[in-house]
Amino acid sequence: MSPQVSDQHQHYQLIARAMAYLTEHRAQQPSLKKLANHLGLSEFHLQRLFSQWVGISPKQVLMLLTQQYAK
Repeated sequence: MSPQVSDQHQHYQLIARAMAYLTEHRAQQPSLKKLANHLGLSEFHLQRLFSQWVGISPKQVLMLLTQQYAK
C-alpha cells in the first residue's frame, strides 16, 4: 500500500470513529477537545481533517444528530 493510500485509510478510520463517538454521545454534547482527546489528535488537526472529509464541523454534526433524534 502506498503512503498516500495508507494515510487515506487511516483518516477514513479516524472519521468513522469520530462519527460513531458523536452518535453514541450526542446527549452529552461532547466538546471538540473531548472528541480530539478520545481520538488522540489535536483539536486543530481533528477540526481540519473532519471538515475536509465530512464537509461540516463536528459541532454541526452534533447539531444535526440532536435535531434528528428530537424528531
